[in-house]
Order: sequence, then structure tokens, then C-alpha cells
Amino acid sequence: MTLVYYEDRHGRSEIKDFIRSLSELPKDKVIRAISPLVEFGLGSHLLNTKKLVGTPLWEVRVLGKDSIRIFFAVVVNGIVLILHGFVKKTQKTPNREISVAIKRLEEWKFRH
Repeated sequence: MTLVYYEDRHGRSEIKDFIRSLSELPKDKVIRAISPLVEFGLGSHLLNTKKLVGTPLWEVRVLGKDSIRIFFAVVVNGIVLILHGFVKKTQKTPNREISVAIKRLEEWKFRH
């Protein structure tokens, strides 16, 4: 599988900016959490990954002092498209965070 970070039509990547904005330990955790997707793809060995029911999205959960979530989708030809990340502050994932990821996925598909 190939990791691709979402970029808008102007070449900006808010997900890359989000990851870069994290302090060193959480940033390393995020990178370690998404890296196995390249080598192994999706499967039961990814304990921190789950499908968001009713959506085309998957979620990587990065636990620690801050609970970080990274949304991604598997698109054409084995591409894992990293769409959105945020620090989760509530028990339930806010719908607006899911909406951002879905909107980016739809926009990316439209352009490709």
C-alpha cells in the first residue's frame, strides 16, 4: 500500500500541518501508528485501527496524554489516503471531524 497525505487543490496539506504541529512524542506515535498501513495494509494486527461504521473512513487511535485520531480511507490501487487529524477531547467523535474527512475524500476523488 502507498500512503498519500490529502492536499487541497492548491497543494496545501492540513493533515501534514497538523502532524507537524504536534510535540515530538505524539508526532512519533502518530507516525508509528500509520506506518504499518504501508507494509501490512488493513488487518486484525492493527489494534489501534477501526472502521467508522456507515462511512468509507477508517480511524487510527493514538493514545497518550492527548488522544489523537487520524482518519484515512483506502482508495484506488492500494492508496491509503490520510485525510484528517485532531485531538479528541470528548468520548464521542464529533460529527464535524468526520464531516471534514468525508468532504476531503469526496473532493480528492473528484480531482483524481
